[in-house]
Amino acid sequence: SVGRPGRSAMAGRAAVLLRLLIGVLALVVAGAGTVGELRSRISPKAKKWCGSDKELAAWLRHLDGDVDAALERIEAKAVFRERIGRVTMRDCARSFNSDGYSVCLEGLRTKEGLPIVYSNGVARGTVKQMTRQTVYLQERILNDAPRNNNLKSCVIINCGAKSFRAPDKAMMEGGIKVINEHYPWSAKATTIFVGLPRFIRRGFDVSKRFIPKDMWDSFRFADELSEKHLSKWIARKHIPKAWGGAAEWSLRLYAPRRAVLEGTICGVPKNGL
Repeated sequence: SVGRPGRSAMAGRAAVLLRLLIGVLALVVAGAGTVGELRSRISPKAKKWCGSDKELAAWLRHLDGDVDAALERIEAKAVFRERIGRVTMRDCARSFNSDGYSVCLEGLRTKEGLPIVYSNGVARGTVKQMTRQTVYLQERILNDAPRNNNLKSCVIINCGAKSFRAPDKAMMEGGIKVINEHYPWSAKATTIFVGLPRFIRRGFDVSKRFIPKDMWDSFRFADELSEKHLSKWIARKHIPKAWGGAAEWSLRLYAPRRAVLEGTICGVPKNGL
């Protein structure tokens, strides 16, 4: 028969567990110290524009803990942010009355805990307008994201909107380029394509073997903007009532409220979300 472990065996196991615990604590302390080290090295300009612990940690995760590389990227972003200046809801208000816009549904989450971003087709505008709208959206996502989710989000794209199209020069320069250079973690978002035309969906399927697995695994497909078709990834209480859910989220209320909090004004959007 197998007897109970002796005292020496139990002491050995306890020692192993203790070493594991010490190792975990060391990693935690090291991570906190790395953010602290990065904060101690960034300029006053960087502290003003992009110095939150949440963002510093995101840069370190994105760059595999390379403090020097993170410092370089953060300082470059600080120069960029100072050049375009403060952005507010007023920069986005115009787009909310068009057929192409994006907005962070602040406070709403997927079942994985990711912040939700809604894109009604593809936004329109000049490079300058797209740049300011992109920065505003990304800063709102950064503010809304929980500390422990690496600043990832879930983007719902309404492919049935009239503005849905291939990215134009303004979107490439003011949207995709800005994200890749200054908000790279957003490129790893989970994307739900809603109402994607069948011929494009077939193109996705044919191209699957050429798409990196981690990117393909981040794609989701739904037939329509409804609680029925989104509930696989989002609980009903986090789906806006406009889509058949229970969330009291409204663009008509969100935009003016954000504007007031930011010390500016904007009209009430005509869109019904």
